[in-house]
Amino acid sequence: MTTTSTELTLYDLSNELAQLSSVRSEMVEAGEETTEIDTQIAVYMQALPTKVDGVAKFLRHLAAQEKFAEEEERRLKAAKFRFHAAREVLTGFVMFVLQRLPLPKHGGPRKLEGHSATLSAVQNGGKQELIIDNDQLVPAEYRNYIVCFSHNEWLHALELLGSPAVKNADRPIDKDLVRDTLQSLCLRCQNDPESREGCEKCGGSGYQTVAGAHLADRGYRLRIS
Repeated sequence: MTTTSTELTLYDLSNELAQLSSVRSEMVEAGEETTEIDTQIAVYMQALPTKVDGVAKFLRHLAAQEKFAEEEERRLKAAKFRFHAAREVLTGFVMFVLQRLPLPKHGGPRKLEGHSATLSAVQNGGKQELIIDNDQLVPAEYRNYIVCFSHNEWLHALELLGSPAVKNADRPIDKDLVRDTLQSLCLRCQNDPESREGCEKCGGSGYQTVAGAHLADRGYRLRIS
């Protein structure tokens, strides 16, 4: 025999509504059709006039749970901030110690080794940031020329050497070319440890230079292994 909403007790109605409400929420999150379950909920809602106390109790329960969730969210957010801050401070201290260790004789990162873990200061990867210190000092060979010609001017391009279009052309810096040059070995010392010190061409850096530009320090990050 099928039980109707009018035959349900207060306990049954409250629990049925709670279960239907929960299932409907899951269906909405999953993007499922809720027509059928909405119909079921409507049937139970018809019994509300005689089950007000149960429904009111359930609504208070939901409000309390919502408040609890908000308080828990604030607590977790505050805890996350504290954990992050503590990790940043400790990481900074470890990096401070690592950066003051001598470079390994056979290359590789500076590191501190324990019984089951190793802390290493490894250089950040990715494209190295290019900093233009003075746009006017960057040589012409590191620039692209952007010139706007009319159709007639293009047809007479050989006669345009003195055209204002050429004289006033935009000359944006080819940053990729500048970066590639700055990352290339010095043509004189080739970054040889014995030759680069005192090298007048690169200033002892071991790499080529471009007036008005330099590469930012990659920086280091802590690796736990």
